Amino acid sequence: MKGLPVEHLVVISKTSTIIETTPDNMHIFNHLIFAEKLLEKIQELEERHPTPRTTPKTLSSLSDLLLQEHLETIPNLFEVYNLTKKDLIFGVNCPFCKNSIMKWTTGKWVCIKCESISKTAHLQTVDDYFFIIGPTITRREFRIFLQMESDVCARRKLLSLNLPHTGTKRGTKYFRPPGCILSQVDSQAIEKGEYVIP
Repeated sequence: MKGLPVEHLVVISKTSTIIETTPDNMHIFNHLIFAEKLLEKIQELEERHPTPRTTPKTLSSLSDLLLQEHLETIPNLFEVYNLTKKDLIFGVNCPFCKNSIMKWTTGKWVCIKCESISKTAHLQTVDDYFFIIGPTITRREFRIFLQMESDVCARRKLLSLNLPHTGTKRGTKYFRPPGCILSQVDSQAIEKGEYVIP
């Protein structure tokens, strides 16, 4: 792999993004483009480096190595923003009105403000817990963070996520599978009836 040319590039996906810099730092725009210019930039790089320096097999090995060595970084938001758990609002946030908490009742989440109904709104809250609080969650922490009144319902809901876990009984700790985000809500979820707007 010795002698391979290395190019670096920052691609901005949002076209409304404004990037400013000082006059003596304008060279950064040689390595910073909007997504719509990406194909054009790739063609430019191919013209700049027309001779292959490696084989498809070597590239495949390099790709496997990069994926294998990849480490997911989750910053400690409490340290970054000087927060404590007391600064957090616990509960499942309504995905519809965005500023109200939902209550678990008779097998569904119901917004106490707009009365929208969801079966999967808790997934985003569980993701938030793993990203904000820490890499593991217990049954008690799950019930408190989601503000579920029934310990039995909280246990069932937590077990339904099929999360990897260690320990037994009340000492069991659950963790998010590597590289997995639980909440993937989109229009198809609404069409399947996972969300109901009154």
